[in-house]
Amino acid sequence: MEVLATDTPFWLVDPLDGTRNFVAGDPNFGTMVAFVMDGHARAAWIHLSVTGRTFVAEEGAGAFVEGARLRSKISGDMPTGTVYSDFMPPELRAEILPRARERTRLVDGPMAAAIEYTSLALGDKDYVVYHRLYPWDHVPGALLVSEAASRYSIGTMMKKPRSGPTTGAGITAFSTGSRFGER
Repeated sequence: MEVLATDTPFWLVDPLDGTRNFVAGDPNFGTMVAFVMDGHARAAWIHLSVTGRTFVAEEGAGAFVEGARLRSKISGDMPTGTVYSDFMPPELRAEILPRARERTRLVDGPMAAAIEYTSLALGDKDYVVYHRLYPWDHVPGALLVSEAASRYSIGTMMKKPRSGPTTGAGITAFSTGSRFGER
């Protein structure tokens, strides 16, 4: 995992994102891959096996699904999204969830980053908030969303993890559209 802090090119692969869903017979799972060079995701692929859809993103070249260019859109009148709070400290959860309920349409998530990021890229959701951060769960999707969105925001508040820069506790919120800021 120390390779994440170097300039060495490498591949991040999550062969079965949404493992619990797969085991339970739930169709919300996928495969996530990213090529990382000089500390930046250069290309990413997310394949949803059940639907047969493959999402592709290349840094600076855009995002595509089945060959068609993706352009994220805002999902509706009220921002819609998911807050994954299971791994949040109780005091943080107590602060974030009421705000999300008050200001957005909070929906249950599929418990699979592959599904969440493709939903963001398609405009089916406006945001997702994570607390537990593993690169194989987020690097491919972050590139997909940033390349699909004409405006996006990726905000992170990280604590330096004990095991190095590859795992962590913190909050990362991914959103599309101008409701949450622009980049």
